[in-house]
Order: sequence, then structure tokens, then C-alpha cells
Amino acid sequence: MGFLWLLNLALLFVFETSLGDARGGDASISAKAHIPGCGDPETSPAPEEDQPTYYALYKDAEGCKVKIIGTWMTTVDYQRLSHTLQQARGSSGKVKLPASCKKTCGQTVKNLKQGTPCRQVLGRRITKRTHIKHGCFVGHCQNGLCVSDDRKTSCYIPPNVTNPRPTHGSLAE
Repeated sequence: MGFLWLLNLALLFVFETSLGDARGGDASISAKAHIPGCGDPETSPAPEEDQPTYYALYKDAEGCKVKIIGTWMTTVDYQRLSHTLQQARGSSGKVKLPASCKKTCGQTVKNLKQGTPCRQVLGRRITKRTHIKHGCFVGHCQNGLCVSDDRKTSCYIPPNVTNPRPTHGSLAE
């Protein structure tokens, strides 16, 4: 019986000393020590809008910003283009397509034209490369949303284009 009392006292002593350290005992950090992030009135800066992760920004001739993704033209995409755009570009090759079916013009957000080919980013960026692992879904714009056709294609993140040059067709490379 005496052994159980001794064991209980030993466990109580160990428990109290471990709580003493957690409550500010000898082994804890002093209250005046500076711990980064604790009590700092400043917050860390948010990432800049012009440095997106899964798309690039394209500024069109009107000054509107469109989120774009680099990909390859598919036959279905080509068939969705207007007749004049089909004549202006080939049916295959690299192209920059919207990653969102909206464009920002100053404070106004506008929907892109119905049926515009677009891409939904499916995967994630591979380290520092521009290629997106698992690619993108092929889609088209409907009421400001990119509606997927449930078909995958390769895609990459192109550089931001904020000083546009005239191209042959909508967002063509």
C-alpha cells in the first residue's frame, strides 16, 4: 500500500513540474522575448495581383485584363471560332486562351463572348516551371463561366502580356 502512495506522489511531482514549464516556469521563454508574428501589428503583404500562380494576365487593346493560359488549339476550339478568325489562323498550334470567361475593365467586370474557347486549370504548377501537371479541361464560355467538355489537354503558364501587339486572331500566338 505504501508503494502505491509513493508511486502516486512521484507521478504527481512529474506532472506538476511538466505543467510548471508550460505555465512559465524556469525552462519557458520570458514574457518579454520577441517571437516573430506574435503581437506584431503589421501583417504580411498579400501577393501582387499581377503575379498569379495558374494563369497570366493579358491586357487587350481596350485596356481590359483577361486571365489567360497557354495551350494548343483543338479541332473543337477551331470550329467554335468565327469564320473570320478561322481564316486568320490555322487549326492547330500554340494559342493563349482565357482561363476565366470574364475580363476586368477598370472597375467593371464583363463576360467574354458566348462560345469563346477557354481552359479550366485542372492540375498544379510543377515547381518553378511553367508547365501545369495534369493539364487543363477544354471548355467554352457560357454566361461568364468556362463550361468544361470533360476533355483534358496540356497547358502552360505564358508570360504576362500587358503591352499587346496586333495578332492574327483572338489571343493568337
